[in-house]
Amino acid sequence: MPRPRFLKLPPDKQHRILETAAVEFATRGYDTASLNRIIRAARISKGAAYYYFDDKADLFAAVVAYGWQEVLPKTETDITRLTRRSFWPTLRRLADDFRRHAEARPWIMAFGMLIYGPPPSTSAARIVEQELERARRWLGALIAHGQKIGAVRRDLPAELLLMMLSALIEASDRWFVRHAATIGEHKMEALGSEILVMLERIAAPQRKAAR
Repeated sequence: MPRPRFLKLPPDKQHRILETAAVEFATRGYDTASLNRIIRAARISKGAAYYYFDDKADLFAAVVAYGWQEVLPKTETDITRLTRRSFWPTLRRLADDFRRHAEARPWIMAFGMLIYGPPPSTSAARIVEQELERARRWLGALIAHGQKIGAVRRDLPAELLLMMLSALIEASDRWFVRHAATIGEHKMEALGSEILVMLERIAAPQRKAAR
């Protein structure tokens, strides 16, 4: 992870370095990614780069950690405030907020390629898995709270729901990362809405059929 000196940089400079590195890693792969290209594009010196990071692997780890900070909902600590009435509308709003956030920051799709692409090393694979597990914990907490307030079905175990929803979310994320450059903004928005509808149909309490 980055040295404390990096964390003392102004946020905009930190972001520029990490976002530049995310694009380089995603487009060229870890092995052929060039630290020199990242340095030039981020407008820092080689000496500064090694002042902030131990090596390329350390920079990759920082990119992955930063990426998750950007893609996970910023309101994760407010899960317990959701009510049965606000639960699904809030998730739809968060999904819309994230879509707009990603559209304004093309490097986020590059980050997705890092997460779902082949890991460059065993240590990098561990880093990616740790961050994926953090996302699963967030989703697990969301499901548990949803069941508590009656916004998520209780006839299926929370663990089973978590596995099902995680698989669907991961599959859709992989597809979007692979096709984002060709499907266009409006198609992406429509597909994203349909996927959220699918998630709600799976997870929301099932209405009893009229007899």
